[in-house]
Amino acid sequence: MNETEKINYRFAQEKDHPQMEELYNSSPMDASLDILFAKNPSFIRANGVKGYEVKTAIAEIGGEIIAAGTRSLSNNYINGIPGIMGYLSDLRISSKKVFKKRVLADFYLYFYNLMGRGQAGIHIMSILEDNRKAKAALTWNAKHNFIPNAVSLGLINTYFIFPLFKKKTACKYKIKRYEDEDLENIVEFLNKEGGKRNLFPAVSADYFKSLPGFCVKDFLIAYEGSRIAGVMGKWNQSSFRQLILNSYKNKFKILKWLPFFPKEKKEIRMIYVSFAAVQNDNPAVFKELLTEFYNAYKKEGAVVLSLHENDPFNNALNGFIKYVFKSRLYACDYKPAEELNKILDSRPVHVEAGLL
Repeated sequence: MNETEKINYRFAQEKDHPQMEELYNSSPMDASLDILFAKNPSFIRANGVKGYEVKTAIAEIGGEIIAAGTRSLSNNYINGIPGIMGYLSDLRISSKKVFKKRVLADFYLYFYNLMGRGQAGIHIMSILEDNRKAKAALTWNAKHNFIPNAVSLGLINTYFIFPLFKKKTACKYKIKRYEDEDLENIVEFLNKEGGKRNLFPAVSADYFKSLPGFCVKDFLIAYEGSRIAGVMGKWNQSSFRQLILNSYKNKFKILKWLPFFPKEKKEIRMIYVSFAAVQNDNPAVFKELLTEFYNAYKKEGAVVLSLHENDPFNNALNGFIKYVFKSRLYACDYKPAEELNKILDSRPVHVEAGLL
């Protein structure tokens, strides 16, 4: 490939899946663990869970896909009001000899045209904290004009809780499984309590029924007396989204000898803690729900959830055997950085692991 070769840009189609899979397989995440995020059997269908409008742009030379990236729109709470959130994700550029700076700048032109429509109140992006190259490209002062400005919204802790022994619960709250008449109350509770957090999904009964692999019957509900005190859902995405551990790197190589850590070259069996909300952000309720969730579903694999670094629920994971991936969350747009800094108010930031 040379600089004179024409690069074509277009939106991905179902027929592009084999090449897109190859692109992502050949450009693993630059982190302490060599991990691969696979989306089989269909990249486009897997990305469809991210929102009601999802567009994956690709760059190709001579019919070969050399870069891809996705922008999705979803309904989320922004400063206490349901609004439209944009999410930029899955950006990969081939490790082959291509002119990455040129591709990156031109590639963001697609996002520039999408974001310039003003549909979204905020755009976000998450990057693994170890991925210094990606963070530098986004925040470099001399970056190309088509690369959006970005301000940090803080770190995300993504926990992998590994299944071992059953854990004792405090039994302060009555926790029960979903029953058919509960859905309306769950939706109302999530929008009321979850809506107090920035970026929490605005949900409905139809929304839950539209999510592949998600079953409302897997909701756990915590009660304080007759009143709902917390809700936590389970989402198994293995039918359309897989996480494969290629290898442990550097000092983390010792982990592969521990029996409860995943084996190299294998898919990690896992389930997501999803659509969790607790009245008044009470950590005790969250802890009891998480313990019950772990006991009920740990046979299905590692329990995965994401929490902002300032989330009071982080302490609820004390006592669990776990590994933590750290990512950085950014607000990104073509607005000045000082405007981006003011987009979100001081409410806690919610992070939905199953939608990252």
